[in-house]
Amino acid sequence: MSQLSIRSAVPPRDLAATISAQSVLRAGWAVALVYLGISVLTLVDLWVTRSWGAAALLPFGAIVVVILALIVMMRGPSRWTGALYLTVGTVACFAWVYGLLSIDPGLDHSGLFLINRVTVALLLIGAVGTRLINGVAWCTIGFVLGSAATAAAQFSLGLPPNPGFGPLVTLAVYLVVILLFVLIRRYQRRFTPDFSAVEAETARMAGQRELEERAVALLHDTVLNDLAVIANSKEYLDERAQERILRDIAAVSTAQVEPGADVIHGGAEAFRNELLAVMSDFRWRGLTVEVGGGDALSAELAPAAAAALVGAVSGSLENIVRHSGSDSAEVFVDSTADSLSVMIVDHGRGFDPEAVPDNRLGIRRSLVKRIESCGGTVRIWSAVGSGTSILITVPIGVNDV
Repeated sequence: MSQLSIRSAVPPRDLAATISAQSVLRAGWAVALVYLGISVLTLVDLWVTRSWGAAALLPFGAIVVVILALIVMMRGPSRWTGALYLTVGTVACFAWVYGLLSIDPGLDHSGLFLINRVTVALLLIGAVGTRLINGVAWCTIGFVLGSAATAAAQFSLGLPPNPGFGPLVTLAVYLVVILLFVLIRRYQRRFTPDFSAVEAETARMAGQRELEERAVALLHDTVLNDLAVIANSKEYLDERAQERILRDIAAVSTAQVEPGADVIHGGAEAFRNELLAVMSDFRWRGLTVEVGGGDALSAELAPAAAAALVGAVSGSLENIVRHSGSDSAEVFVDSTADSLSVMIVDHGRGFDPEAVPDNRLGIRRSLVKRIESCGGTVRIWSAVGSGTSILITVPIGVNDV
């Protein structure tokens, strides 16, 4: 049975939510990188305008080291690179603050926005592990280490600790973002559809539709053929026709088709007898059927393929009787190592295959759909006034469905 194929794999909902949240949080790294880059430009401006000279090399080197450690973590985020970033950043933060305050102690009051740049970059570390909630701990550790390094540098220069409110506000905002994403992830099951369940349901519905189409095709062939037999009978039905109609009535009355129900068991002989019986029925109804290549009927077909081929030949001959205006048909059977082909030819009025509406069960479902369901193909050549040729090919094999 063919199933509806899904074009793309959908990750589990929890994994998708985690990836989305971590992507947003790791955008904080980009913010930190931009923040440090602006600090470098600010330092260069102060270096030039205030003629700081060689004394500015210490804070300059410290900020460059922090940038390099951040880039290393961004290229390979893990607990180890996160710990390395915090360790190197803490040392560099001390050097940054110590270097700036050594040059201009007044920055401890008027330039806290510059003093706290490294601390803010450290607390923007976000979630570097596999669990999103751990981002709270990482950010808090970054804030504590940066604030401690800043206070240590101020204390070593005899200045009172003055952390400022910038890092604390930034930490509060960032932690709120993390906690919101954790809550969204926890409750997203109420709002996000389970795509794996949708995929399974779609496949189930596709299989159910195929079974329904097979049932419609079977009903179409069975009822029309039996009605045609009754309508063309002269006085009474012979025993073989009666037995066939009773068997068809029993099959249709079940009102369902299970996978593998419409198959022919018994090997090549049963298939050959069933196909020849169909042709015999149409001869009895007045259609002259000439058969060629009978040796190919000894090919072994899978039961489902055999049933599909017999039904397709029967449907094709029925169309000839009902629509072609011809009283004769030619059936050519041929086989290769891999396939069995049957060509049905009539010289009737023909038709335009492109003009056949989609709701025509005889061609769309009873013929083409039935053959394609077992791995076969159908090709139709016809033109108005030039007859019709139908080539049906099914794979050869003895595996059951």
